[in-house]
Amino acid sequence: MAIISPPAYQQGGTYSARTDRLSVITGMLGYHGNSGDEASLRTRSGVRPSYQQQQLAVSAQGTPNMTVSVSAGICYVQNKDLANYGAYTVINDAPVTLPIAASSGSQYRKDTVVAQVLDAETLGTVNSGSLVVVQGPYAATAGGTTRGILPPNSIPLADIAVDAGVTSITNAKISDARSYQVASGGILPVVSTALPDHPAPGQVMYATDTDVFLYGKGDGSRAELPLAGSAGIGTFRYAAKTLNQQLTNNATLGNDTHLVVPVLANATYIVEGAIFYDGAYNQGDLKADWSIPIGSNLMWSINGPATGGQAAYASQSALAGTPLTAGTYGTGGTQTTITPRGLLTTGATAGSLQFRWAQNNAHASTLTLYQRSWIRVQRMA
Repeated sequence: MAIISPPAYQQGGTYSARTDRLSVITGMLGYHGNSGDEASLRTRSGVRPSYQQQQLAVSAQGTPNMTVSVSAGICYVQNKDLANYGAYTVINDAPVTLPIAASSGSQYRKDTVVAQVLDAETLGTVNSGSLVVVQGPYAATAGGTTRGILPPNSIPLADIAVDAGVTSITNAKISDARSYQVASGGILPVVSTALPDHPAPGQVMYATDTDVFLYGKGDGSRAELPLAGSAGIGTFRYAAKTLNQQLTNNATLGNDTHLVVPVLANATYIVEGAIFYDGAYNQGDLKADWSIPIGSNLMWSINGPATGGQAAYASQSALAGTPLTAGTYGTGGTQTTITPRGLLTTGATAGSLQFRWAQNNAHASTLTLYQRSWIRVQRMA
């Protein structure tokens, strides 16, 4: 096909549902921002934003059981059965209860709640919109779980950790997986770890987890929206842990769930923080490093207790990419602290500064990083 004729909407014309979707829904929504879809008429699938993001939110029941509740809301689901077939509007007008399959007695899995559209014009014989729980494959550990294969023309709303032997699902086991979509020209809410890779020029995005505004540039990249008259010089960006996080038998560095802040290209930042942790005395210990944008460098010091069970102070420094270590001195009432400090200089690529950590030596004892640990950067140049 080339030009769809007649154009929507001419007097006396007859229009297919596809034309309606492309003109009224896809045509009015924001650009998809995905480099993989640039040659198509696709838009971004997502939930309509709302105050405190209450639309299509997945939550546990008031008295937890093996069901979850999905709140009322509206989302947009892009058809990917065929090219250039537009996006659908899916409306849920009241809370819906969805059953979660019984848990295994010894294994773990990750289930995913999705909003799905079936269109008999492009695939199959059914026309429907529905909320579906996709059961994930079983794994021997909670950390080894993965999503199941999501159905065509669907968007994830939440992931649910179904642990071995559980008989109810609490809110602590539900992870929000919603993405959002707005009208063309609107400000797009998005988490900093899932920013569109090719936003439309001038598209403004709000990183909900880091409280930062960004915009799309003419070359398809993105940058932080600078403060008027200062380009952000002297300003702080901050992140704090809102939940405890634990590792056992794991000496492989991984990204912290919460401690990540966006940084601009061609800028200089002072980096500092306070990381509160504990672990069995002289067992496993703590290993730390940072993830930084391509072309950047970070010289930093860990500033914490030494390893080896001695109450000595470790102030060794290194470039990011060379992990530093700190000791553990007991659990419970014996939390200790590292206070990392450093200087980050970014290159031509913007991105994120993210704290990474693991046990220094894999050990059966538990290493815990506590909520209220924090990092921040202050732009100096």
